[in-house]
Amino acid sequence: MRGRISAALLVIVVVCLAAVVAHVIAQPSPFVICGWVSTSGGEPCDNPAVSISNLNTGAEWQAETNAINYYQLILDSNDVNAGDILRFNASCCDQLKTIEHEVTQSDIDNGGILLNISLEAPQEIIWQGDVTLINGTTFNVTAHNSGKEYVVNCTTALGALDAAAHAGGFNYTVSDEWGILFVDSIADIPNEGWSGWMYWVNYPDEPMPMVGAAEYVVEDGDVVTWYWSSSMDMTPENSPKVLIINVTVAQMNLTRAEEHTPASQARITALSSPAETSR
Repeated sequence: MRGRISAALLVIVVVCLAAVVAHVIAQPSPFVICGWVSTSGGEPCDNPAVSISNLNTGAEWQAETNAINYYQLILDSNDVNAGDILRFNASCCDQLKTIEHEVTQSDIDNGGILLNISLEAPQEIIWQGDVTLINGTTFNVTAHNSGKEYVVNCTTALGALDAAAHAGGFNYTVSDEWGILFVDSIADIPNEGWSGWMYWVNYPDEPMPMVGAAEYVVEDGDVVTWYWSSSMDMTPENSPKVLIINVTVAQMNLTRAEEHTPASQARITALSSPAETSR
């Protein structure tokens, strides 16, 4: 009799232990997402707003932040699985950034993700508009470093910038330090080291030009984009500052008799008048 009771008790104990083990195994483990938020210039951006959503499940969370640039979100293993896509939306200091991260098995095994976020400044459009360039006309521009004056065709990428500066009321400067004319400031924003102004015609449909702006001849309907570049990988799309110039190329349409009349000369001067550049 005692043997039967002992056997029954043993079965009960085993069943209870199995239930406890199963309960322990079923308990979710913590999953911590955290990191530091900085501006596009690398400076700490204190008290950022960081929201995180699981695109696979539709769940959304708001990370905890404090007076410094640190964020943290404590989830558990039931909230995320390997292969889930997490979308991070961060904002601070008038800058934004959206990042998507695919959760790996390594993330699950490590119990979380450390993801630092570098924000991006919104793109500044310095000027955008239409210009009309007259075929066969020129303008003068002076390289500020050498004081040498150059005659440039109006129907060039540099001519488009000159016409835009005239229309938009901003200045620009050029240098001939490297043997060709290149733009080294626009709207009082100068080049800095290897960072500076570049141009692209009909981005992204055509490749980046490989000649100086004073040599590139534009055509009717071209779009000339001047953009600030801090690397050769930067394009007008991800540049922080751009000018977008829609070009119309027109003919002068003067008869031989009209070419030397005071009225026609005044018309030519008005159409091809260059913007004032900083010397």
